[in-house]
Amino acid sequence: MPWRIGRPVAPIGLDADRPPSRHGGRPAAARPPDEKSCILPTALLADRRLSNVETRLYFIVGDLLANLFAGALVGAACALIFGPTWNMGIAMLAGMGLGMLIALPVSFLFGALFGAMEVMLPVMLTGMFTSMVVAMRATMEPIAWLEAAKTGSWLGLMSVGACYAANAILRRRKSPWI
Repeated sequence: MPWRIGRPVAPIGLDADRPPSRHGGRPAAARPPDEKSCILPTALLADRRLSNVETRLYFIVGDLLANLFAGALVGAACALIFGPTWNMGIAMLAGMGLGMLIALPVSFLFGALFGAMEVMLPVMLTGMFTSMVVAMRATMEPIAWLEAAKTGSWLGLMSVGACYAANAILRRRKSPWI
C-alpha cells in the first residue's frame, strides 16, 4: 500500500471508510459499474438498479433472430443430409451432434452482439431440438430443405419461449444466497 505521512492511502477500488477486514486488508468496495465506462450492454448486468437484459427489446429481438436463424440453418442442413435410408435412432443422434456443431458458430456470432450466455443457451437448445426433430422426420419421408428450415424456425421460437418461461419460474423463487 502506498503511504502518505502518518496514514496509509487506499489504492483505487478500495473503500477507505470501511473498517479493515480480519485479514488485515481493507475489503474491496462493491460499487456498480459506471454506465459511461461500460463498453458492452451486458456489462451493465452487475448493477441491480438497471433493468434486466431479458426485458429490453433489443435483447428480446436478438434472441428471436438468433434462434430463427439457427433453427432455419440447422433444419435445412439436416434435410439435405438425412433421408429415408437412415435409421431413425442413428439419424437423431447424428443430427443432435450436427445441430450442436452448426449452432455453436451461430451463438458466437450473435453472442458478440447480444451477450454470450443469454444467446448460447437457447441457440444450442434450438440446434439440438431442431436437428433431432428434422432428422427423425427426414427418415420417415423426404422433406424439402425449405420446409425443414421453416420447421426449424418454429422450433427456434419454441426454444426461446421455453427458456424465457424457465427463467421466469426460476427467478420467482428466492434463493437463500442472494
